[in-house]
Amino acid sequence: MTRLLKSGLTVLAVLGLVATGWADMAVSAKFGTPGIGADLSVPVTEVLNARVGFAWLNVDYEEESTDDASGNWDEEKIQAELKLQTLGAYLDWHPWSTGFRMTCGLVFNGNEVTYSAETGDEIELNGRDYEVSDLNGGIEFASVCPYLGIGYGNPFVGDGRWFFSFDLGVMYHGAPDLTLNVVAANPAEQGQLNIDAEIERQELQEDMDPFVVYPVVAIGLTYKF
Repeated sequence: MTRLLKSGLTVLAVLGLVATGWADMAVSAKFGTPGIGADLSVPVTEVLNARVGFAWLNVDYEEESTDDASGNWDEEKIQAELKLQTLGAYLDWHPWSTGFRMTCGLVFNGNEVTYSAETGDEIELNGRDYEVSDLNGGIEFASVCPYLGIGYGNPFVGDGRWFFSFDLGVMYHGAPDLTLNVVAANPAEQGQLNIDAEIERQELQEDMDPFVVYPVVAIGLTYKF
């Protein structure tokens, strides 16, 4: 369990104790592009709710490629891990005192991608094949991000206990920062490898630069106490 996930659980637990002094509060289980998570909501006014929440998910991926006509697997392998972990604070404005809401907030963003290759793997960089003894790197994003979105779900309207919710929005994390570190199995190739790895990194960085926002689509089930 990551540090941000532990922090999210701690924040929700503390706020849950604080929120017991409120007339109403609600908790939500959610799933979507940010991962699997939970929210805690309290009403501020008749049309404004405050909400905190965290989301977390890890996804492993391994890429293998084929270069020959027979379709046999070659020795090129990249292991990657997508780590989704966010902790956010939001204000939900319900302009017509209904379920429709407009949301703004700040998100502490721990999302990242890490990738690696094992000793002896053959990797192509800038059109050249290398046997590597180590390859590692990652894609990181801004650690604090603004959020804007719309959604549906207001547990503090109506007499029910259970409610469905939906969120659609964007988290602005700016241009990602991509790193790539490679060590050649043959030390004599290290100089050229450094050049090719940097060319490859810059090309990947240019491909990633336009992706300055992270789309948020999530559904949830809410219980009002």
